[in-house]
Amino acid sequence: MKDNRIYLIATMITIGVILINQFIIQYWLFQKREDANIINMSGRQRMLSQRLIGQSFALLNSSTALSKADLEETFTSWAAAHQVLLNKLQKGFLLFNNQERKLIHLRELDVYIQKARTYLDRIEDLEIADLEPFRLNQEVFLTKMDALVDMLESESNRKLTLIIVIEIIFALISLFMIYYEITYIFRQINEDLSEKNSALIESNQLLEQYAYLAAHDLRSPIQNIINFSKVLSGQLDQRMSEDEKEYLGYVLDSAERMRDTTDDLLQFSSINNNQLNIQPLDPRKLIETVIKDLEYDIKTTGAAISVGPLPGQMEGDRHLLYLVFQNLLSNGMKFVAPDASPRLEVNYQAGENHHLFLIKDNGIGISIEDQQKIFGLFKRLHSKEQYEGTGIGLSICQKIIEKHKGVITLESQPQSGSTFVVQIPKKLLNQPPKSFNE
Repeated sequence: MKDNRIYLIATMITIGVILINQFIIQYWLFQKREDANIINMSGRQRMLSQRLIGQSFALLNSSTALSKADLEETFTSWAAAHQVLLNKLQKGFLLFNNQERKLIHLRELDVYIQKARTYLDRIEDLEIADLEPFRLNQEVFLTKMDALVDMLESESNRKLTLIIVIEIIFALISLFMIYYEITYIFRQINEDLSEKNSALIESNQLLEQYAYLAAHDLRSPIQNIINFSKVLSGQLDQRMSEDEKEYLGYVLDSAERMRDTTDDLLQFSSINNNQLNIQPLDPRKLIETVIKDLEYDIKTTGAAISVGPLPGQMEGDRHLLYLVFQNLLSNGMKFVAPDASPRLEVNYQAGENHHLFLIKDNGIGISIEDQQKIFGLFKRLHSKEQYEGTGIGLSICQKIIEKHKGVITLESQPQSGSTFVVQIPKKLLNQPPKSFNE
C-alpha cells in the first residue's frame, strides 16, 4: 500500500514537471515574440528618425513637393512608436526582465523627441536654415536607441540560455521519475509473477503428490482385479459362454492397461521428485545393458541394433539414462511398418561442451506438426490396437534429459524413420543437483 502511494506521488510529480516544462516553453516563446516586437519597433523608430532629417532638408530646400503635413505625419508616427514601446516595457512580464533599467533608458529619449518637436516647429516656420543641431539631436537619439536594442538582444539571449538550462533540468527530473515509475511497474509485475509462479509450483507439487498417491493406492486393487480375473478365467473356463469369456477378457485387458498406466505415473512422479545421482559412467556398458535387457523384444521383432564408437566416460544418473535409452530403443522397435524389420543405430558426436547421442530407426516416422506433441504426457498418435503403450515414455525421456540440463530433439519424416538427438552437458558433477521444478 505504501509503495502504491509513493508511485502515485511520483506520477503526480512527473505530470507536474511536464506541465511546468510546457508552461516554461510557451512562456519563453511569448517572451521571444515580445522581445522581437520591441526590437522591430526600435528599428521603426530609427527609420522614422532618419526620415525626419531627410524630409526637413527637402522642405527647407524646396527640392520636392513635400509639405509640412508630411513632416508632421512622420513626427507623429515617430512619437507614437516611442509611446507604444514605452507602454510595452511598462507592462512587464512575469520573469527574466530588468524592466526598470530599460524604462529609465527609454525615458531618457523623451528629451530628444521634445527637442525634435522644437526644431520641427522652427523648420516648418522656416525660421532656421542650419539643420546641424537637429541632425546631432537625432544621431544621439539613434545612438541611445541602438544601446537599448543591444540591451534587449543581450537580455533575450540570456533568457534563452537560462530557459535551455531549466529545460535540461526538468527533462532530467522527468526522465528520473519516468525511470522510477517504469522500475516500479516492472518490480510489481515481477513480484506478481513470482507469487503466481510460486503458487503454480506449489499447485504442481500438490498435483504430483496426489498423482503419486493415487497411482500408488490404485496398484493394489488393480492387481487384485487382474489376479481374480485370471482365477475366474481358470476356474470357470469350461462353464462360461464365449460371450462371457470375451467380456472377462475385456476386463483383464483393461486392468492390465490401467496397471501399466499407474506404473508409468509412479515412475514419472519419481523422476520429477527425486534428485539426480550424478556419477561417472561408461555409456557403452550402459547401452549394452539396455540391449541385453531388451533381448526378448529384439528376438521377437527381428530387430538389429548397431552401436557406433562411444566415449569411454561421461557424467550422469545411471538409472535415469538407462530409462532414456531403453525407451528410445524400445520405441524404435515398436513403431515400424508391419512388414518391416526394425533397424536401429546408436551413434555419438562430441560437441565442445556437450555429448550428442543419435538414436536412429527405420520406423514409420513422425510428421513435423506432430513432433512436439509426442513429448506431452499421455500423447499418442496411434490407437492402442495399432501400437501398444501408455504414451508416457517420451515424456519420461524429456524430463530426465531436462534434469540433466540437456535437450532431446527429433528429426523425422513420415515413412522415413526418426532420429532422436540427445544432448547432455559434459560437466555435471561440479554443479549442485537440481530438481525439475526448480
